Amino acid sequence: MATTSSHLPLNPIKGVYTCPDCNKVHVTFWGEEAKRIYSQHEWEYIVSQGVKALKKITEIMPISDDPKVF
Repeated sequence: MATTSSHLPLNPIKGVYTCPDCNKVHVTFWGEEAKRIYSQHEWEYIVSQGVKALKKITEIMPISDDPKVF
């Protein structure tokens, strides 16, 4: 079973696979049996939002080797 959405669930990503036949991104998550399928455009949007969030976090608190940062 697969579902499509422009948002990720709260569970961590277990695996990402781009299907060479359909050119869609198949993503599995820890704690979920169903995988989610995203178009390339949806996946690029999700990744770009993650990059923006990470940049915003690192502006506030730079990443260091100190494990207490995260």
